[in-house]
Amino acid sequence: MRRWFFTLMALLLLSGFGVGMRTTWDSLPPTTIEAAVAVTLNQANAPTNGIAIENAHCVPARETCLSYIADVTLQNEHIRGRLACVGAWHDCTLTMAEYGLRAAPVPDVGRPHPWIEQMTALVQQAMGWVRAVLGR
Repeated sequence: MRRWFFTLMALLLLSGFGVGMRTTWDSLPPTTIEAAVAVTLNQANAPTNGIAIENAHCVPARETCLSYIADVTLQNEHIRGRLACVGAWHDCTLTMAEYGLRAAPVPDVGRPHPWIEQMTALVQQAMGWVRAVLGR
């Protein structure tokens, strides 16, 4: 009986840890502009497969760059949109008429926190050990 109790407590602890990690992971900023555009498309219930950012350039000119614009394409849907940003992938909006998006805000692109990179490295190392033990 005692063994079952400790097993149940360990499972509850691990599931709580997993939920906490998932919540933290979901609150991190996207690390690529494609991921940021995917967040906005998800909110509009639009498909997110095959997102490509093309023809990005400064406006009005490279020497006096005040903002950035780029074309967004969904390759599998053959749909195009326009991404406009005040800074380099910051303060962006997405316009894609097919999905009712008109200057819809796009999350800023950020770098992952250092502890996320460390945790990812640890998990990859642990998976390597598991594979070595299993002989794969």
